Amino acid sequence: MTFQVGDRVQVKASPISVFEVTEIDVDGDPQRVKIQAAEPAPGRYPFIHNVDALIAAE
Repeated sequence: MTFQVGDRVQVKASPISVFEVTEIDVDGDPQRVKIQAAEPAPGRYPFIHNVDALIAAE
């Protein structure tokens, strides 16, 4: 699946939290995106995730 900056996603293994895509093609790899929690929260930070493990948020 292809995601764009601003898309809201969930991790397939635990689709509870919602994240927002902040960067695509991390390090030139189209299979990696940078995401962070969609809602402001203490300790919120961006991290890199493989697109294969993400689904579009409901």
